[in-house]
Amino acid sequence: MNTHIFYTDGSVLPLFRCGGYAAVPIHADGHVDIDRIISGCKFSVDVQEMVLMAVIAAIRSAPKNQHITIFTDHKTICDVLAKSERAQCERGRNRNLWNQLRQFCGTRSIALCWVKAHAGVPGNEWADCAAKAAARRLIPTSI
Repeated sequence: MNTHIFYTDGSVLPLFRCGGYAAVPIHADGHVDIDRIISGCKFSVDVQEMVLMAVIAAIRSAPKNQHITIFTDHKTICDVLAKSERAQCERGRNRNLWNQLRQFCGTRSIALCWVKAHAGVPGNEWADCAAKAAARRLIPTSI
């Protein structure tokens, strides 16, 4: 079974209430697949929402019958899915995104792995830059 690897991140610019997310695919040789980076933006100041959107975008982009490994520097996402803290997300914010993610995890082969933020991990640095760039797309050109 082939494995698809992604690094994901979210970013917010509170002053402008802009949020961005990115999922960066990694080739089997470890290099970033620049042509297939997935990113998006919306008006939001919720980093967790942006990271969840990145993780879901990565899952949606991978073939259904293949394993997906997703790296994120947002530890809460890994913890909630790995432990019994699931009730917390059912009552909290971003319930619809948490539910989507849990549905995917119940029907797909997915590993969510935590990676330390800003530690020089190339895939994570790419995801961070792409998420910030996505958030900046919503900044007005004239204020």
